[in-house]
Amino acid sequence: MNTSHTRSPASTSPSRGGRAVVAAMILATLSTLSACNIIGPAVFLVEGPPKIDARFELPDKASVVVFVDDMSSPPMGRATRLAIARAAQEDLLKARVVARVIDAGAAFEAASTETASRKLDVQTIGRSVGADLVIHATIDSFTLSPNEAEYLPTAVFRAKVIDTRVEDGARIWPADEPRGATITAQPSQRPKSMPQSRGEADRARGELATLTGQTLAKLFYTHDRWQSVGGR
Repeated sequence: MNTSHTRSPASTSPSRGGRAVVAAMILATLSTLSACNIIGPAVFLVEGPPKIDARFELPDKASVVVFVDDMSSPPMGRATRLAIARAAQEDLLKARVVARVIDAGAAFEAASTETASRKLDVQTIGRSVGADLVIHATIDSFTLSPNEAEYLPTAVFRAKVIDTRVEDGARIWPADEPRGATITAQPSQRPKSMPQSRGEADRARGELATLTGQTLAKLFYTHDRWQSVGGR
């Protein structure tokens, strides 16, 4: 057996004296940081950023499409719903969660063929675009302010995953919430002031749409707690 690249224990492990010196240096550093009242960030950096686990892991071989419905009042336009769906699909693609993400625009086009006499369910929409799974979000609230005075962009939606390949038991997540898991999307930092013009308000709604889509996507993969979503 060739052992020419095998390193001896003496070359890979620090001596007891060396470990003691390192430990003393760490304790001294933490003591100094504690005196400056920044011990929390120091510990955070040493331990690494905390993670938020996926609420549901999508089968990595499945093809997926994102579709967004709206039950909010006043109702949002199709463009905003599509912006949410595309923000979600872009985040899923970036994170490489599944093998194939079908463009949400195809699902919205399929849904637009619905008539009063021909209603389309989510499974049918997903099947029509060749998706194995549909990430379905229903927007219950989408607002820049809860009381028209305080500026706090917030979206509340219900999320579920629908399997188009089965007839029964199509909802594979969440198993115990038929209406979907209720999720709230808000900026990690409170914005400073209300938009002062229509253009600013439109931009703020666009940012909230992006934030909502990214929040939806992050339900399906483990990510850093501090990871930036939405925002300017």
